[in-house]
Amino acid sequence: MAFFKGFSTIGLQNRWKLEDTELVKRDILNHFQTRRGERLNNPGFGSRIWEFTFEGMSDELREAIANDAQSIIDAEPRVNLKDITVQQFQHGFQIEMDLYFINQDVSQAMYVQFNQEAQIMTSL
Repeated sequence: MAFFKGFSTIGLQNRWKLEDTELVKRDILNHFQTRRGERLNNPGFGSRIWEFTFEGMSDELREAIANDAQSIIDAEPRVNLKDITVQQFQHGFQIEMDLYFINQDVSQAMYVQFNQEAQIMTSL
């Protein structure tokens, strides 16, 4: 039985209906893909991570990225963040999050990669 139901037209092969953890992950990913200030009537929504893609990885940058990701997860009432790791990869960085889905009583990892070509890749 699904607790959450929704729709997505992104990356799904003739399957637009999403349920439970997949819907929550898609909502989190949408939050990451929105640059802060981009959403009308809600300029605080979105991620600052896009500002960091051309900077060299440092402890301060790693902390800023982790804090931004933490704020995105904190805005999502259906999950809790158990752990977060930020790593440099190729021409960008990867955020690995261990998420606890409250209504499903399950933990899953979510990986979000940002690169300098202004693209986001994910492993849901």
